[in-house]
Amino acid sequence: MRHLRRSLAFILVSGLATAVAPTVRADTGVQVGVRGGIQLLDDDKLDHANAPLLGAEARFGFELSPLIVALTFDHFFVDDRTLFQVGANALYDLPIGHSFLYPYFGAGVGVTRFALPEAEAPPVMEGSGTGDTPDSNGMRLGLNLAGGVRFEHVDLSLVRPFTQVMVSVGPIDLLTVVGGVLFELDGDASRAGAAAR
Repeated sequence: MRHLRRSLAFILVSGLATAVAPTVRADTGVQVGVRGGIQLLDDDKLDHANAPLLGAEARFGFELSPLIVALTFDHFFVDDRTLFQVGANALYDLPIGHSFLYPYFGAGVGVTRFALPEAEAPPVMEGSGTGDTPDSNGMRLGLNLAGGVRFEHVDLSLVRPFTQVMVSVGPIDLLTVVGGVLFELDGDASRAGAAAR
């Protein structure tokens, strides 16, 4: 319940910030890249505190929308178990960017896949009765809340480094700090670079 209240408060504040901010248009096009980082939350059942992660990301911008759709895959390196997440998030560029720093925030959903050794306690119990059996293998759906900064420079028009913090709230809670590099495949920056040549 506490997580739900925090999530609702974040969404409310984000919605108000969006409503009072001037409308901006996201860059159109497709960007793909790699990301890496660390998962910081401690969890007794999953035992994944300070777990390094490696993943991939694709971002899609549309001409008439201020939102960017980000699809992510993160694999967490934890001992004797499997933990990875597939996410879909809508990102919004805040209209307060400086010459090369562009902050953004967003929300979406994440599907976390886990597999634990059979002898260990589960992260979630199936059902709601007293005769529940341990669930050591499955998937859980959660809410993703993200905030980050994208770096852009005129000399690197096709390369976009970024850093991001994301909280996943649900049956499995995750707090990840990632950094990565996106490459522009098609869109505003690639057309501008071609025109400059």
